[in-house]
Amino acid sequence: MIRDEIIGVPLSQILSEKNFEMTRMFLMTAMRQGFAEKEVLLFRKGLGVKRWYNCRVIRAELGLAVTLRDIDDIKQKEGQLQALALTDALTGLPNRHWVNQQLPELIQNSSNAGKSFAVLFIDLDNFKNINDSHGHHAGDIYLRDVASALRRSVRQSDHVVRLGGDEFMVLVQDLPYAELASQVAEDLLSAMRTVSIDDAGGGIRARASIGIAVFPDDANTSEALIQAADIAMYEAKRDGKDRWMRYTTQMQTYLSEKVSLQAALEHAVPDNQLKIYLQPRVHAMSGHLAGFEALLRWQHPELGLISPERFIPLAEESNLIIDVGNWVAARTCELIAQWRDEGKTLYPISVNVSARKLKTPEFRASLNAKMRELGILSSQIAIELTESTMVGEDKQVQQELRMLESMGLKLMIDDFGTGYSSLAQLQRMRVDVLKIDQGFVQNLSSGSQGRVLCEAMVQIGRTLGISVVAEGVETQEQLQLLQAMGCDEVQGFLIARPMPAEQAVRLLDGRKFFEAVTAGRAAA
Repeated sequence: MIRDEIIGVPLSQILSEKNFEMTRMFLMTAMRQGFAEKEVLLFRKGLGVKRWYNCRVIRAELGLAVTLRDIDDIKQKEGQLQALALTDALTGLPNRHWVNQQLPELIQNSSNAGKSFAVLFIDLDNFKNINDSHGHHAGDIYLRDVASALRRSVRQSDHVVRLGGDEFMVLVQDLPYAELASQVAEDLLSAMRTVSIDDAGGGIRARASIGIAVFPDDANTSEALIQAADIAMYEAKRDGKDRWMRYTTQMQTYLSEKVSLQAALEHAVPDNQLKIYLQPRVHAMSGHLAGFEALLRWQHPELGLISPERFIPLAEESNLIIDVGNWVAARTCELIAQWRDEGKTLYPISVNVSARKLKTPEFRASLNAKMRELGILSSQIAIELTESTMVGEDKQVQQELRMLESMGLKLMIDDFGTGYSSLAQLQRMRVDVLKIDQGFVQNLSSGSQGRVLCEAMVQIGRTLGISVVAEGVETQEQLQLLQAMGCDEVQGFLIARPMPAEQAVRLLDGRKFFEAVTAGRAAA
């Protein structure tokens, strides 16, 4: 600042009314304490611009000595660095730090104005598959394209943020009604579906799950809003992905119960809380016992008997499924050895194995060691897998399946008809048993589509030399129709419900579950 522009000029002509009062207080502080220093933004008349100065004030005998040092270049660089710190380098969008700074201010302003706004938490579905199959460079291009699609889909007053990885956030300001956030989410999903990566299969299109939280209806703090939107997003994923969900208090209750149950599950194996239940499989024509399926139950000391539908998904989300799977296999081997040593007639027992357990050799090695230790024959135990696991593309899983097969274990496809296997894949994997999903069996009735589908699956088994088991048989009519089709085995509540091993042992005496039928009578 030029000396002539300020010497002899009242401060009121140099400073705005607001800055003048702040400066007056600053100078009074210097007079009282003897020294004061601050950074100030002053209007420089000669250049017609405002610039930053470092202002030092020292009390002298005759008044105050003021020193101004131009620091505008330094402040500009600080601003640039701050902007970089608040910007995502890949997409150019604001980042998580920006949200942490701006969201409290947005809450305060909205609260003062009596307005609502929405936080939309966005997580791309199956993004890891893109990085794995196309490489990280293609993944980066994909993320930039998604960011552009999101920006084009919102109003200028709204903010699109990249939180990191494949997570984004949209702040929808000045929300006149809460349902508008749902429409914005629909628009975002539509926009993302236009983004794709070309490949030999015709291209991978972007899909995402979106969670919505509205201020102040759902939460009124930054942390609570983000958490609510995050919870809703995971509910959208749990509900099938490629969709949005609005936060509800029930979601929080479910999550709290889930976290508590998952923590308790960590003690299930070491505290011997798990139980093996067995459900018989029976020859469809003779009514004689063919084998058992080992089913897991959790006897919680306070909550009682917990069904696998509640805790198996929790185990699948963590490495607990490895410990649980190893326990089931070991306990099944011990049960077979116990019945053998007691002189009982033995029937094969199948255990369910998820794809997660086959990601490493650990399950196979543990099972093999236990079978060797107890002298369990490969004919006495079988492996049940879901159809998608059996014919998936994961090389490690396929390698483990081949190794289990080489041990002489029978491979059974559970819930057959719900996956995407082809006849060629079934032949290549040398499947031993197909288990028709209970959904088809429950829709079984004369002339129904369910009957046509069941007949087709039985015919597939017969053509490939694979045994077919019908699951979920609950009525006499279903049993008779399956017998007429030539289904090999049946399983379901009509035959017997799952039972503890100490009850199942009574079924080893060769009894019939129903009267035998001849092929002619069954077809009649």
